[in-house]
Amino acid sequence: MRFSIIFLILLLVSCTYSHSSIDDDVILIKTMIRGSTEYPDPILQKVLALEKEGVLFNLSILESFPLQIHFEATQKIINEVKAVK
Repeated sequence: MRFSIIFLILLLVSCTYSHSSIDDDVILIKTMIRGSTEYPDPILQKVLALEKEGVLFNLSILESFPLQIHFEATQKIINEVKAVK
């Protein structure tokens, strides 16, 4: 009996701590980022490369100037795209 109570407590604690780290890598966020005015557009190139890697989803590019790039990705991937200058 004592073992099962300790096991249950450890299980609950481990789920609590691992849950927050999993969310950052799993939750997809819809976002829109504007492309640059450079040619070729480094932001567009980064987005297309990430789509090929399979880490960026539902890509939609509006032909405005600069481009409006709509997609879904994790916060980590969105930050990577935003870091491109």
